[in-house]
Amino acid sequence: MNWVEVAASDDTYLWRVVKDRAPISRFMREDLAGNQTIRFSQNTARYLRLRIFETSRPFKITGASVLALAKTDPDFAFLTPSFSRNEDNSSASHKTSQFTADLSAQNLPIAQISFATPQPEFYRAVRILTSEDGREWQSISGGEIYRYKSGNKLEESLAIPLYEVWGARHWRIEILNGSDAPLPSLGVSFAYANRRVFFQFVQGQAYRLLYGNSKAGAPQYDVQHTFAHKDKGPAIFVSLGPEEPTLNYDDGRPFSERHPSLLWIALGIAILLLAYSALRALRTPAPPSSPA
Repeated sequence: MNWVEVAASDDTYLWRVVKDRAPISRFMREDLAGNQTIRFSQNTARYLRLRIFETSRPFKITGASVLALAKTDPDFAFLTPSFSRNEDNSSASHKTSQFTADLSAQNLPIAQISFATPQPEFYRAVRILTSEDGREWQSISGGEIYRYKSGNKLEESLAIPLYEVWGARHWRIEILNGSDAPLPSLGVSFAYANRRVFFQFVQGQAYRLLYGNSKAGAPQYDVQHTFAHKDKGPAIFVSLGPEEPTLNYDDGRPFSERHPSLLWIALGIAILLLAYSALRALRTPAPPSSPA
């Protein structure tokens, strides 16, 4: 982990600091990529200067990219499940806080994991793992959370973004504490983006939202090209009624696809019949040979 200063200039003679202290990191021994992205205030300067505060040895840089990003506030819904917590204090120089949760569902598109703690200053690496059965775990992402004071300004990053992880029911969050004490009163929550359906309402018409068919493809309607909800004034928000099963649903799949277990049953019966025929053939005595 190192601290970086970012300065901007129009002529390389007069420099103004646009980010006086920002962290970059990589955790090779923990197999975590860390963070090498620094965010600073928007400016139109031609030149940028990076100062990396590494005094023990030269800090090698193989490349850098400058990006212009438009920041938007995401529309998230938050879920705070019950976590089981475990502290690994097996080594004095390596402690890990581990949080495990069962979301009881696999269809939540988790887009972010957020943290909360009253600790005034800290910097911790985080590893995120998922599992389908709660026994076999795989690492899917990682990052870092931090809070520190830069002059009179508080700098903090308490969320790790994800690219909408689907299909994961069991989650495990590992926080690498190093030689520091675990973060006190740490809260962990999951965030997923709200989905909204916009449509043109006609008075006197009833509308139903059909869902649950995993085989259905994305529909193509004219309205997605002709209807612009932003130009139609404020939208009217409506709530859904009680959920009801679709009793008159006509599944267009072939009979064998709708009942895949029948194919296995037929295959098992065929194997048993073949085995029975083979046993009968082995047990049938050969006809007696006629005398010469």
